[in-house]
Amino acid sequence: MSLNKQLDVVTIEGNPGFRLGVDGIYTELGQATLDESNPRILHITNTLPLIDTHQLTLSYSGTQIQATDGSFLQEFSELPVDNHLPVYTVLPAKIEAENYITNIGLVHENTTDAGGGENLGHTATGDYVDYHVTVQDTTVFQIDARVASESAGGTLELQQLNENNEIIQKVQLSFGPTGGWQTWTTVSTSAILYPYRGTLRIKVIAPEFNLNWIRFSKTVLSTPSHERSANLQLYPNPTRDEVQVEIPNEKGTATLSLTDLNGRVWRTESIDLAHPHPLSIHGLSSGAYIVEIRSSHTTWRQRLLIN
Repeated sequence: MSLNKQLDVVTIEGNPGFRLGVDGIYTELGQATLDESNPRILHITNTLPLIDTHQLTLSYSGTQIQATDGSFLQEFSELPVDNHLPVYTVLPAKIEAENYITNIGLVHENTTDAGGGENLGHTATGDYVDYHVTVQDTTVFQIDARVASESAGGTLELQQLNENNEIIQKVQLSFGPTGGWQTWTTVSTSAILYPYRGTLRIKVIAPEFNLNWIRFSKTVLSTPSHERSANLQLYPNPTRDEVQVEIPNEKGTATLSLTDLNGRVWRTESIDLAHPHPLSIHGLSSGAYIVEIRSSHTTWRQRLLIN
């Protein structure tokens, strides 16, 4: 905090009476110290975890802080505090490739793609860029990437990293050549991202391609009016290895199919509705799938998340 007078260092010892407001919730602040090179600047220690979206205010209700001329620091309340913490993009959102926080190996280029600006290129295996993102809930996202490749195509991998840079989720996007370094196309996939505030890494698995942007959209699954989902039970869901499929109080036989969000069928099985049915998902990639059960009179559909 900057002041218009030099402070008497003796008068700021202990707890001088500062209070921090964080989104309207207040806490007493601890130690305050003078700047070593400028006695008109006061550093106030905060131990609370803060993020970029917090609205901050500072109040003073003490009576002890004095300037070197003997005058007292006047009380003040709700003084706005600028928040300069790193900004985390809240998904769903569109992220321009050049808006990274870390870049290992990629090069900026001017792009002729719609919207202009820059793209990243000169990709090599192992190159990556990192972005700060926030995911508020476990969500199935459609992920669109804007890419161009003259002749080779490529593969990129999106990695959700924890605070130790360990991968907690990943998904790959592969694509063929587009015919030119500025001939752009959009490729898509889907993935589950878990609630967190951290780093999203885009890593080059196979070059050579350019990247302009990446977009995250929430996947919304609708159920037609002639279909039912309330009675269809999948557990555990999300799952990693096997899921039990059950429709209580139903009898007879039916056909179970498991499809991804692009409509590709991964499993088709005949089941007995009178008993829970174990469905193996071994070998399937993480993401969102649809379990559909069709009997002679009813269709049930439910979303299954594989992590």
